[in-house]
Amino acid sequence: MKNYIKSEYFRIRKKKSSYIITGILAILTVALAIVLEYYSNTEPDFPYGNIKYYYSNVFAMSNFILALICFLSVYLLGKDRLIIPTSISLGIKRKSIFIGKFIVTLIHFFIILLILGLVTYLSGQFILTDKSDTVTINFLISLFNLLPILLSALATCYSITLILDNEIIAVIIVFIFYRGLALLIYGLTSVNEKISAIQDYIPASAMNKILSDFMNGTVQLNTANWLINLVLALLILIVGLKIVEKKDYN
Repeated sequence: MKNYIKSEYFRIRKKKSSYIITGILAILTVALAIVLEYYSNTEPDFPYGNIKYYYSNVFAMSNFILALICFLSVYLLGKDRLIIPTSISLGIKRKSIFIGKFIVTLIHFFIILLILGLVTYLSGQFILTDKSDTVTINFLISLFNLLPILLSALATCYSITLILDNEIIAVIIVFIFYRGLALLIYGLTSVNEKISAIQDYIPASAMNKILSDFMNGTVQLNTANWLINLVLALLILIVGLKIVEKKDYN
């Protein structure tokens, strides 16, 4: 498996689009901070020139973040899925293919998130003058709470893409489970209030709660969120691996 992971690493290094997109997003992130600071200095009543509003955009753009996660999963797999039958015929175990590709995708995922997270944090600290230590700490904790949700979304999109060989269906399922389900749960709570007890622990609802807690200043480290999403990611990967091991590749 070690040699296969190395080959996957060199394959992904040749993919330039993810680096270009990361660079564009980093530039846009810095530009937003500059624009907010500019209007804060030129418009006396401008209410958005502060790090609370600036950092809140990370959690408010949950749909965009999910789209980015799906892009990374689908793009890093790409048309290279077509050579899986060849790899199998050469004696590479399906388990090695499934796990190897995911490990490399996961590493790439962490690098991109680290870059964008650092750019956002540093832009808020060094460009915006209206700062607050409390808001900064809440932002970092909120990012930490968001990470396991993104990990489980990545595992879901990755596994479904390999199982069904259909990127579009994989993306649709991710958005239904991580966004659409929140609307369903919200609707059900109006019928039965007992459902609200589990609402905050459903990944779709948890993303909304991260934003509301950040805006309300009630951020706390959510260990239950980590446990639920890590178990979910693990279960999805295990099921995905079992199906891929039995999948008929023509």
